[in-house]
Amino acid sequence: MRYVTTAAAALIVCVLMATSARAQQQSFDEKFQSAQVSLDEHIDQNLRWAYAARISLIIVISVGLLGIVTAGLQATSAKWKGIATAVVGGLISGATVFSTATIPADYKTLDQLVAKGGRLIKSAQTWIDSGRKGATDAYREYALNEVEKRLVELSTLTVANNGPKAPAGLLERISMNGFVAVLHASEIPAPGPCGCFKSVPQRKGDLFACGTAAAASLKDAHELAVTEAAKEIASQLRNLNKGLGGNWSDRQLVDYVSRVATEFDSCPGRGPKPEIAVMLRLPESLAREQSIVAFGSRSKAPATVTVSSIKVIQDGSAGDTGWMFDVMVDGRLVTRIPARDYDDRPAASQVMLSGANVIEAPVDLPKGSYWLVEIKGQRTKASDTAIGGAAVSDVGRPVQVAVANANAMNGSFVFTVSFAKNQVARR
Repeated sequence: MRYVTTAAAALIVCVLMATSARAQQQSFDEKFQSAQVSLDEHIDQNLRWAYAARISLIIVISVGLLGIVTAGLQATSAKWKGIATAVVGGLISGATVFSTATIPADYKTLDQLVAKGGRLIKSAQTWIDSGRKGATDAYREYALNEVEKRLVELSTLTVANNGPKAPAGLLERISMNGFVAVLHASEIPAPGPCGCFKSVPQRKGDLFACGTAAAASLKDAHELAVTEAAKEIASQLRNLNKGLGGNWSDRQLVDYVSRVATEFDSCPGRGPKPEIAVMLRLPESLAREQSIVAFGSRSKAPATVTVSSIKVIQDGSAGDTGWMFDVMVDGRLVTRIPARDYDDRPAASQVMLSGANVIEAPVDLPKGSYWLVEIKGQRTKASDTAIGGAAVSDVGRPVQVAVANANAMNGSFVFTVSFAKNQVARR
């Protein structure tokens, strides 16, 4: 009887051990299956990036070829030159808009993501296949650990920065017991809103405004964005201080804001050209009428020079071209026209500088019988310059000043300039 009992106990132990082994094997099978599902998701993402990269490359090549066609059209004198140039320009603009709206990143970034993701996917798949065939539990555990490392690295690949580092301690929080290999959005702290996307703080009396702009360089875009924000605050100032009346022009208020407001926040955007969003803050104390008047009385020049329009004869390139200009009177720099794009197509060649966009500056009376006006232009993306000047003796009558490069095809403009004597000191 004792031998029968011993045999029965041994049989039960063997059955339990076999059941435990099957359960453990089943547990590993489930873990490898979960890893395969996660890897398949990354494979799908990598295929989408590869498709986007191919489309991006096609667009880049197409825009380059269209640019060559545009340059060729500029060299012809055919009557249909304008229409053909407009059509090609439209195709370039359409391709650029389509790329910006549908392609998540530039070709170089996407190509790097596809290459790096492909290597990680291939390695993870190899470890999954090898681990499933593993002879020992220790090897299967090791294979799963290797798969986990690659899945975590795949999860950190993003279009935004081509692979951000996982936050400190994140890898330690991913446990093989539950096999969590996909990072959730909450795991990576997102940057807070900035620039025009930041909510305006509630500060009683302070004035806030935001401006956005794009230009050939981030510096030029920043200057334009500040001007746009200053225009908005200038409008608020006029509504707030009714006593200003007609004593202050829009341009003078914009100049005031640009000089005394502080940059509350800013951040660059992403587009075909460098762009930036800037938020300005004008403290309550500087938004009062007495502060504006005190600023205006700092220099009471006897005259004012105004640039009211710019006629673009040749912008200097096949597409829109960035230029900035310095205006000098009797050898002294009196104002600077911020960088912006100019277009010599008939429909866009006349640039009217009206309202808050009027360029004006205080000047002294001429020492002789005329003011000597010099305007110097500089392309923002090339070394081309444009220079011109004129002697202006009339007051109140617009005078045209030709400004051009030595080769007029590389940039030529006609500025409308006028002078006015200030009969009454401005407040």
